[in-house]
Amino acid sequence: MLASLDERAPVFRYAPVVAVEYLGNRKLKVAFSDGHKGTFDMAPMIESSRPYARLASERLLAKAEVRFGTVCWGDDLDIAPEVLYEGTA
Repeated sequence: MLASLDERAPVFRYAPVVAVEYLGNRKLKVAFSDGHKGTFDMAPMIESSRPYARLASERLLAKAEVRFGTVCWGDDLDIAPEVLYEGTA
């Protein structure tokens, strides 16, 4: 028998990112389609995660763009929208 989704279980859904702006000092201003917006500090990710270490370059970090509902840098680096949503202050 296949397991079924418990209707009481929480379902986490996050609105897609619709805008991003680099503010300097490793911070991004992020806006979501549901109106949620805030500042996301990239410093902890840059300092603790090898894939994001290359974003220590302000020049590269400033190239953040919105694609597919999240923030991307080029074709090979992005951040999950739920991480951005939960981390915006």
